Amino acid sequence: MKPLTLLCPSNLNIDEIISKNKTTYIRHRLKKDKLIYICDALIKARANQRKRMEEENTEFVRLSSKFLDKVIHNYNYYLRFLIESKVLICNDSFVLGKACKGYKFSPQYLGHPNKEISRLSYSLKKSIRKAKLEWQKETKNKTWGYGYLTKWFESNKLDIDIEAAYKWIDNYEATKIENIKLKGLEVEPKINNAIETSKDFKLLVNRIKEGRHRYSFSGEGHRLYSTLTNLKKELKHFLTYDGKKLVSIDIKNSQPFLSLILFNIDFWHGENEKIGLKLINEGIRSIIKDSEEYRGIITLLKSPKILMGSGFGLNNYKKLVLSGGFYEYVQKHFEPLYPKRFSCRPDVKKEVMRILFSNPIDENRPFFKPCLTFGKHFETPYKLFKLIKQIEYTYFPIILQRLESFLVIDVICKKISSINDQIPLFTIHDNIITTEGNETIVEAIINEEMQRWIGYTPILDIEYLSPKEKTNKIR
Repeated sequence: MKPLTLLCPSNLNIDEIISKNKTTYIRHRLKKDKLIYICDALIKARANQRKRMEEENTEFVRLSSKFLDKVIHNYNYYLRFLIESKVLICNDSFVLGKACKGYKFSPQYLGHPNKEISRLSYSLKKSIRKAKLEWQKETKNKTWGYGYLTKWFESNKLDIDIEAAYKWIDNYEATKIENIKLKGLEVEPKINNAIETSKDFKLLVNRIKEGRHRYSFSGEGHRLYSTLTNLKKELKHFLTYDGKKLVSIDIKNSQPFLSLILFNIDFWHGENEKIGLKLINEGIRSIIKDSEEYRGIITLLKSPKILMGSGFGLNNYKKLVLSGGFYEYVQKHFEPLYPKRFSCRPDVKKEVMRILFSNPIDENRPFFKPCLTFGKHFETPYKLFKLIKQIEYTYFPIILQRLESFLVIDVICKKISSINDQIPLFTIHDNIITTEGNETIVEAIINEEMQRWIGYTPILDIEYLSPKEKTNKIR
């Protein structure tokens, strides 16, 4: 068994921190190795959440209180001690059921290598191993029936070229630091953040190389999160499975594509249709059907314009989504109005998600002006999405994510596996990764099932994951 070690910043002298705050330390009967464990949990959670952090433009990390409590029952005292000792900073943004508190290391502990701590008490080691076993059992229960996906992680055949990945990460860090220096603004904090980002990337790469895969369903959207979900897109090019190259099949503008089913009135109140809100989320369906907005949804979808498939901006919305040109259209019409926010495709995608999932009560605030612009271009879609969000603004993303999860995981991947259970399958939400040579069958089943369930065929982006050359095919 590999010796249990914990990580913390190399310049963090925990004995010195305890010495300066001895009264608090003794009063709450704290233990040194448990303080280190909190630091280790933050480092590892940050690596897992780096992608989300970049998307949300935040430096704060969410810690799992459930997992911390299994290892340290009074973990709040340890967090408070580290915050009062200025080792950690908390953003205090907790909102019940909405947002978790976020944590990060204080600036003086950023930009330094991590060091490994192996001198741990027997009781802490026991608690950590017990918590891991409980987590593994919980994961097994959550993923029961999905062996056609989880078995590929368990096979230990997923590999990564660690030397090439490290080289890419080092070049990424050097380029980022060079650009920061050229701009000359807030140089040290931004450089330290670039270093911490690289450390997080390497931590994930190591986890894949050592076969320490983590995967589980999470959230009401029933999305499958794994080591690959958190891996930066460019680093996926260094992956192989059983020595074979991989290929990625991605559904273009998947969230707008899936939203097309919402304009089918049977999705909302039908009882016998193959796919509907009842199938996606019975709990949300019950709440929506009892709401005043539900009548507004049905009235909107029964209007002659909608029944003819045109509506106000609906026909244009459908054409753009089905042609794969939706984001290009948004960039063309929104960039002149909001040049800093719609200047490149990644930013456009981020802003579109912000528009789609925004809370209606915020849409008149200056920052959310693009929402109103969206409403002018796509009046009917905007009205429908807003009606759903007025019931509870989180329902809209949950419905789309549950649609995505159901179709990609429960329908498409399950069917591929039933046809040929030797085809490796890894999912990253709307993206399926398999070994080269299997892309044709995956593509065919995606198109067949999407047509059957949604009524339309999506545009697929097929990318061959090779570090030497990047080849994309749009189909």
